[in-house]
Amino acid sequence: MGNLPPQVNQALALLEGAGFEAFLVGGAVRDLLRGVQVIEDWDVATNARPEQIRAAFAGWPLADTGGRHGTVTVRLDGQRLEITPYRVEAGYSDHRHPDAVRFVPSLREDLARRDFTVNALAYHPRTGVIDLVGGRRDLARGLIRCVGEPEARFREDGLRMLRALRFASTLSFRIEDATARGMEQNRAFLTELAAERVRDELTGLLCGPSAGRVVARFWRVLAGALPELAPPALGRRGWRRVGRALATLPPQPALRWTALLWEGTGPSGALAEGMLARLRLDRRTRAGVLRLLQGRTVPIQAGRKPLRRLASRWGGEAAGQLLALQEAFTQGSGPRARRRRAELQRAGALLEGLLRAGACLSLRELAVDGHDLMTALGLRGQAVGRALQACLEAVLEEQVANDRADLLAFVRGWKGIDR
Repeated sequence: MGNLPPQVNQALALLEGAGFEAFLVGGAVRDLLRGVQVIEDWDVATNARPEQIRAAFAGWPLADTGGRHGTVTVRLDGQRLEITPYRVEAGYSDHRHPDAVRFVPSLREDLARRDFTVNALAYHPRTGVIDLVGGRRDLARGLIRCVGEPEARFREDGLRMLRALRFASTLSFRIEDATARGMEQNRAFLTELAAERVRDELTGLLCGPSAGRVVARFWRVLAGALPELAPPALGRRGWRRVGRALATLPPQPALRWTALLWEGTGPSGALAEGMLARLRLDRRTRAGVLRLLQGRTVPIQAGRKPLRRLASRWGGEAAGQLLALQEAFTQGSGPRARRRRAELQRAGALLEGLLRAGACLSLRELAVDGHDLMTALGLRGQAVGRALQACLEAVLEEQVANDRADLLAFVRGWKGIDR
């Protein structure tokens, strides 16, 4: 285990100095055992009650953030920590939130109610790792396994199914067989989850290094959370194509969400727009996804001129994303698919070269502006705009260099100029 931040050691010492026990728990312990260098979330569990936690940290910035779970968030020298009493939960009538929460004095009871074994670990510098459910072994094997009976865990909280998929994707772990069966059998509960929680878990899943494998294997579970993509909109083969595409794409949220929607949402984009609105994806990402979906049928050729026009119309970043998406979905092993992939790869290299060289792709990148045309050539009014557009067209077609003198000479000889 790596050294804990001094603020974590200080939090443990403050609670112990007040007469309580305290342990680092959850994802921080998992990530320390994995050798993760940067850990953002630090969670401490204790047998102190909320009012006792507040008393132990008197004088430090505090906030009650856990509702009936009793979590108190404290800032120690700039480090945010969440301190939560040991607890057990009972009754999940909405398959998401416990009907009752009870604080308990036992760390064992607290660890037993957690979702997956790799998250049910505790640590203290004096006692070392406390593992009551085989989480350390599962961590070494790269396995996501429920604590206790999978069906019971998923009936308590349906979001755990998506959390399992996210962990499998981001950690590149395998989901244990009984846990996988429990997800398949209880996927109907996914429709009852808050859209924002589904969105956040899916974004994490889609951007993970093993997203392609997870999507291809657990498409039925995902279709439970995304009924818009359930068969017949997207069948097993379609989900597997999406999985293969995801495996080749950079982990950018807009790009990965676009890949998910590439085949199953129809040409109009209305189904995709409705789904993204339902999930409350942020406006910028949503707009990027919907725009990229419009490019599913845009013809892309491996030539400097067509690529200049593509980048001029879409912008350099979006043009590169379109290339990546079209290549990712050019699947198959036949000669036609191989030729198309090769052409798209050549186009990608050419586009990268154009962008790296700072190719002029828009009016604002021209070496002349409206003031130049007015002062040097005496143009006025709408003639200025028409001349600038003609300059851009000529540069995109490589008829003239993006050079001030060359562009002014071009405008002087341009047939569309008002004399």
